[in-house]
Amino acid sequence: MSRCQPLQPEKPKRPLCDLQRLHLGGLPRVQRLHPGFVIDAWSRPVSRIGGDVIALWQVDDRRLVAFLGDVMGHGTPAAVVASGVRSALHHLRTAGVFRPAELLSRINRMVIDLYPEYFVTACCCLADTDDTLSFAVAGHPPLFVRSAEGEVASIVSRSLPLGVSARPDLSEHTFAFAAGASIVLYSDGVSDTLADGSILGGDSLARLLRGTRRAAPRAITRTIRRAIRLVDRPREDDCSVLVVQRAG
Repeated sequence: MSRCQPLQPEKPKRPLCDLQRLHLGGLPRVQRLHPGFVIDAWSRPVSRIGGDVIALWQVDDRRLVAFLGDVMGHGTPAAVVASGVRSALHHLRTAGVFRPAELLSRINRMVIDLYPEYFVTACCCLADTDDTLSFAVAGHPPLFVRSAEGEVASIVSRSLPLGVSARPDLSEHTFAFAAGASIVLYSDGVSDTLADGSILGGDSLARLLRGTRRAAPRAITRTIRRAIRLVDRPREDDCSVLVVQRAG
């Protein structure tokens, strides 16, 4: 029986418009994914639709691709670009492309060709049940890794966002991904909201992850959602979180 959880988008408070249906329809359902991983995710646009993209798919009986992207801006223009990114990811999935650096490179060409006035930050991971994880980053906030014991590490990879350069330096890195460990991907709307007036929003998120009592992905996303709701100022950007844990 799969231990994955379905993505839980925030329920809209008003009737859905056509673009909202398109946006919510693009959010993946992950309950049929690899039983070697436990997954939870959350996405909430700052307006009725947004520019964050979450994608997940199983490569084979060992590997899983996890992607989180953030289109510049928010609202309808960002949502249109996000839809294009989603379509590109679907095409790459059916074409059998799954290496993180190659995925980001292909999407970079699409953004330059179709949306030259936009850029997209992204983090793409390839998780393997052999206890390894490969990833590539394009201008995205640091990737967080939370061990089964609650230790939190930030992994920084300097790179340009997608759509900025025709020849981006998209390096692929690999690290140990032990059973019980979790990776936390998020859009900068999350870290900016939690920054408490500081530019070091990632530090606030790291402290929050260290203080999470339960290691389950759903507990992690709920803790982040609760912290965002408690911030006493309007959100200025879309917020999305994706947590992937190696089942042990």
